[in-house]
Amino acid sequence: MPLNIDPRELASLQKGRPAFRGRGAREKNDALQSKGSDVLDQITKIRTCTQTNYKATQTWRDSGAESYDFVENKQWDKKDVEFLASPAGGMRPAMTFNKVLPQVRLLSGMERQNREELRVFPREGSDTNDSDVMTGLIKYCLDENLAPWQLTRKSNDVYICGRGWVKTDISYDENINGDCTLQRRNPFQIFWDTMSDDWSGSDMRWVQDSPWMTEDEAKELWPEFADQIKLGDWLSGSTPYLVSGVQTGDVQWENKLFLDQETKRVRCLEHWYKVREPILLAVNVSTGDVRNAEEESFIEQLEGMDEQQRSAFQFVRQNKTVVRVATVMGWLIVQDKPSPFKHNMLPLIPYIGLQFMGEPFGLVEYLKDPQRLGNKSISQVMGHLNRSANSGWLNKASGGANQEQLEKFGSVPGIVISYDEVEPRKILPTNLDTAHMTLAQMGDESIREISLLNADLLGTGTQKTISGKAIEARQRGGMTGNEDFFDNQLLGDKILGYQLISNIQQTYTQSRIIRILGAQSVRNPDDMGAKTFLSMQADQNKLFQVVDRCLKAEYDYVVDRSPQSVTVRMAQFETLLKAAKDFPGAIPPAVLVDMSDFPENAKAAIKEHLQKMEQMEAMKRQLIGPGPGGPMPNGPVQ
Repeated sequence: MPLNIDPRELASLQKGRPAFRGRGAREKNDALQSKGSDVLDQITKIRTCTQTNYKATQTWRDSGAESYDFVENKQWDKKDVEFLASPAGGMRPAMTFNKVLPQVRLLSGMERQNREELRVFPREGSDTNDSDVMTGLIKYCLDENLAPWQLTRKSNDVYICGRGWVKTDISYDENINGDCTLQRRNPFQIFWDTMSDDWSGSDMRWVQDSPWMTEDEAKELWPEFADQIKLGDWLSGSTPYLVSGVQTGDVQWENKLFLDQETKRVRCLEHWYKVREPILLAVNVSTGDVRNAEEESFIEQLEGMDEQQRSAFQFVRQNKTVVRVATVMGWLIVQDKPSPFKHNMLPLIPYIGLQFMGEPFGLVEYLKDPQRLGNKSISQVMGHLNRSANSGWLNKASGGANQEQLEKFGSVPGIVISYDEVEPRKILPTNLDTAHMTLAQMGDESIREISLLNADLLGTGTQKTISGKAIEARQRGGMTGNEDFFDNQLLGDKILGYQLISNIQQTYTQSRIIRILGAQSVRNPDDMGAKTFLSMQADQNKLFQVVDRCLKAEYDYVVDRSPQSVTVRMAQFETLLKAAKDFPGAIPPAVLVDMSDFPENAKAAIKEHLQKMEQMEAMKRQLIGPGPGGPMPNGPVQ
């Protein structure tokens, strides 16, 4: 049950002290105390969500942690390493030739070279100026958050463990109106509704971001609860006032999941969840759009409408799914309030690798066995070679060479060994076992075949090519086998785009947008938003209208991706250029100039020159007149 309690009152309730003083304080304090069971129920529910997900996904978490170990060159079990180093294991080395890391780096490199930027398109043929401006604003947000590197880290998580997460937020640290932020989150510190099945996460009832915090960090974030955040007491088994008489379960289990004894930290459970609440809805009967009639933005819009526009809305009170956020540390809840975002989505966006019926997994999962095969085979060969270097001697007990001399120097080049009567004979080593080398090669070949990544498919052969289209075809050929990784991430990027649009509309003002577009037009005039801004600079009224529509439009945008890579853009330009050659006059020269990667000032000069040439051609036609048989410019000859 959601708690609608002020933070200060919530702190007093969990402290066991009265929150109110003065006239009517007793009634208010009694009413607050009656909510103690609701507070305890909510804490228990949130902690149970964490425990349920942790148990249900334990296999995935263990496998994912092992996948990170494989990438980071920790590919041997500790027991195997100890056995190989012991006399019983033959004092063999635990060799690691990491063939998994290059596969991950290859996928990551393909993504980096073919980065695509989020692009906003108008829905149902709306004005493209609005969508172009919103595209520019999203690009600004992504640049401010160093998003290409945040998203690359998220993609590496997907390739390695099968899950990646990005969190959107609004920060008020540097701007009173707020800045849109996004950040990659550690996949192992996220807990989610395990009953959800949709890759987009739209059917998740709850999701948690649960970073570890020190006591000082927690007190800085929640000063109202500073005297109740006592990590030392929690680690020793002490519980807050509200739960002091409740059996809290296995202490060891709690310490493992909610408290860290070694680093003296507590897990901060930021619990985002959906509930059904009755709200007043405004339904536009002509369009079918539904708005929250209690939002300030809608109330302001309604006040600015005339009577006819207001009559298009019908007001209905009904239950609707809304998002809330609660935060729990140990057995202390520090907030439970409505989501601060205007959009009705969970701000933690899931990215999925490969998934069929079980838990998602990444590229590394199915490369582990071939990697183990290669490591163990090479270690066997190296152990054999080490033992063969000094295979031993046959030495007669009496009349032979000095045994100590043979043991110490028997394998040293150029050593002179003296003997009495019988010459010692060197024991011939066993020939190198080629089967282990064959197994090692089999492991390497299996990794190439299973990963579907190789030089030929990537188009990195020796044949030289000039066509950007050919380069793109080769690269796409190399991606075909792993296209599901890239395609699945498009789904997450779409959700990211929609949340950024909503957060931009929530935090940006007209003047701020115009200032951002002006700065972008100077720094990078090729950006879509900058181009639109430059084209409307002369008409300030139109510019303000476009910006105003950007801030108010809710359902008029479609988010997709467009190529950011120079190679792909050049391939598209060459395709357009070929079409212009094959169909003369079908594609205007100005369109070709706009599709090129020339600097904006060069484009403007070229288009200006083209326009002058067209004017000169038009003047020539007027002076020369039509061909034979046509009338003269000044009429027929008398």
